[in-house]
Amino acid sequence: HQVNDEAALIALLFIVHVAIVGFLFLLSSSSCMILVCYDRPMNQLTPYEFDQTDAGWRSLDVKGRYVDAALAIEDYIAAKADAIAAQQEVSLQTMHFHTGQEYAMAGKEYYAQAIEHFVKSYKSKRDWDIYVDGTIAFLNGDIDSLRRAAESLDELSATDDILGANARLLHDFAVALAHHATYAQAYDEAAGAGAR
Repeated sequence: HQVNDEAALIALLFIVHVAIVGFLFLLSSSSCMILVCYDRPMNQLTPYEFDQTDAGWRSLDVKGRYVDAALAIEDYIAAKADAIAAQQEVSLQTMHFHTGQEYAMAGKEYYAQAIEHFVKSYKSKRDWDIYVDGTIAFLNGDIDSLRRAAESLDELSATDDILGANARLLHDFAVALAHHATYAQAYDEAAGAGAR
């Protein structure tokens, strides 16, 4: 009986081990849920911490997990709408823009989802909205609209370094689009990886 008991215990321990390894594999390979992927749950982060530091979605972006990053931002927006509205550091529009970027980085099959979020990122600020227009034009393969946006931003950017950088980015996007580059290729070539 003792041999049978030991064999049963070893079999049980093996099954538990396999189950734990399988569970950990699923966690690491599936889309991240807000509550399981982080040392500190993302829904406990302030909007600024979530959007502008490596504690939030950027921790997925740097690993090339763009769809997971986009889903994390969508989850955060859904869970923390009141907190986002109650502060001034990071706007809802900025979070939608970053969601669009993450979907766009994931590849052409995600461009429609990216555009949905870029459309929600307009701020009624002419310079920003031109930049958004140019980004959407790139995803739509509309080089004429992209060039017009870049030229319009040029006119506004003479004394503003950030606007100048965005204008140069749109010009670089136009060159990349002429060579059939993806958004990820165009963005990383123009702005450098991790510049989002």
